[in-house]
Amino acid sequence: MIDGGIIWYRTRTGSGGRGVDFIDRLVIGEAQHAQDEQLASVTPTLLAIPNPQMDAIGTAALAGKSDWWWKIRRRALSDDPGAFGYVGHTAERVWLDDDGKVVQERPDVEDRAVWLASNPAIVAGRGQGLAFLEEQFRNLGPDMFAQEHLCVWAPPADDAVSRLVDLDRWRSLAQLSEIVSGRRWALATSADRQWSCLAAAGRRDDGRYHVESVEHAAGVSWVVERCVRAFETLRIPLLVASGGAAGSLIGELVEAGVEVEEVSAGDYARSAGVFIDAVREGGLVHLDQRSLTRSVELADTRTTSSGATVWVEPDRADISPLAAATLALGAVAQEQTPDVVPLGAWR
Repeated sequence: MIDGGIIWYRTRTGSGGRGVDFIDRLVIGEAQHAQDEQLASVTPTLLAIPNPQMDAIGTAALAGKSDWWWKIRRRALSDDPGAFGYVGHTAERVWLDDDGKVVQERPDVEDRAVWLASNPAIVAGRGQGLAFLEEQFRNLGPDMFAQEHLCVWAPPADDAVSRLVDLDRWRSLAQLSEIVSGRRWALATSADRQWSCLAAAGRRDDGRYHVESVEHAAGVSWVVERCVRAFETLRIPLLVASGGAAGSLIGELVEAGVEVEEVSAGDYARSAGVFIDAVREGGLVHLDQRSLTRSVELADTRTTSSGATVWVEPDRADISPLAAATLALGAVAQEQTPDVVPLGAWR
């Protein structure tokens, strides 16, 4: 620089700060990716400077990748933050409870007023407007949209998830069974779009719920044709979570003649609660299908501050059978006098 100053850019490596002999001001960009060892490598140099400064700038914390970033946020939320300043722009409310655990109150991700409040550039008339966010919501799904456009943080690793479905209990509910009334069907796709599943739920002759994975296959290319064939027989709306990965297929499904019933994030969360309660109380049976059982084994749950339960899909894991079965079961639970659908309608 004209005054002799130097800006030195370092890549994100474990020893990124080593070899730098003088730092007046350390600026950490994309701080949601910063790791302890990267920051530790530069502290000896900072120690030798009379008045060093550090700025950390980043977006929402990422699941399993932002431990250091959460340390900074925890410190800001604590009763003793020390001598530093913290400014956060987010649509969520967050605080520490009496035990020091993080409590996050997730906003209504479908509320367009929340979108506008979190994106002042759109209100100011800049950017591509609300239509751009509508398209991103469909493409990204509610969780990633909340992260990228509402700055809602993934929970910290130690507070993030809990397992509410007892696997032994789940396995004990496997038996030969069939739906005799109230059949509903649903579609779900994994977050990475590598797998899709059609699942069904309904009631048995003894009134208990029945859930099953009907078709579970790789990718999404087969979905529309399969749904068209099923709808020609069932004539029941296909349930799809509007903010999930399968939401991008809604337009194509409707154009192909499939009646689609979109499920909101709130209704999906309530359906997850129905699923968990039904397993605990023995009010649900399943066919011990590997695809559905495996997704139950993989899935974690997160309980929001309002008490709603949401499934958590681990990184690169597929829980689409569980997601689809949950959507279908939630719809069955809402119906008081379900219609009878002929057995074997899927086959």
